[in-house]
Amino acid sequence: MDYLSIEEQESITVITLNQEGEKVNKLNETLIEEFDELLDRFEEDENIEGMVLISGKEDNFIAGADVEMLKK
Repeated sequence: MDYLSIEEQESITVITLNQEGEKVNKLNETLIEEFDELLDRFEEDENIEGMVLISGKEDNFIAGADVEMLKK
């Protein structure tokens, strides 16, 4: 995965959102696809009791959408 990293702590999964090389995290097609893949995977895993989503950026979580993607 390009934007999401996963760390499992017992039955809790911690997902870190971090778009490397970018000042802020932005919503784009790749991120949406990665979330979709993750949700499918976790839906099938009965050992996961919860998930925590955090940002790898110090000052923000998601700063908006990728304008170039929206133009297309």
